[in-house]
Amino acid sequence: MATTEEVSEAYIRAWNAVDDAERRRLLDVCWADDGILTGPNYEVAGRAAMEVHLGGILVRNPGARVVTTSGLDAHHDAVRYGWRIFRGDTSILAEGGIPSSWGRMGASRAC
Repeated sequence: MATTEEVSEAYIRAWNAVDDAERRRLLDVCWADDGILTGPNYEVAGRAAMEVHLGGILVRNPGARVVTTSGLDAHHDAVRYGWRIFRGDTSILAEGGIPSSWGRMGASRAC
């Protein structure tokens, strides 16, 4: 089983993967079939939906990149961290952080 750090690294890499097959491979490492991502305006449930969600963000925002802006805080089946999404022109598209950014990865993937 992957460590929390390996799972979290795969998760960020999945956000940045422009290749569908690579994104799917990374999500197989980090996102459980029943994983849930929530935000103020969305809820993404399941690995297949997460794959579509991430791909859609990259299609709508060519060149976008996600970076972490804090260390990880992990316990049970959840991880939280600060993050920022940059557009291709390096302007900030979105950002969030502790405690508002929770990603339930599913017990089979996280610590």
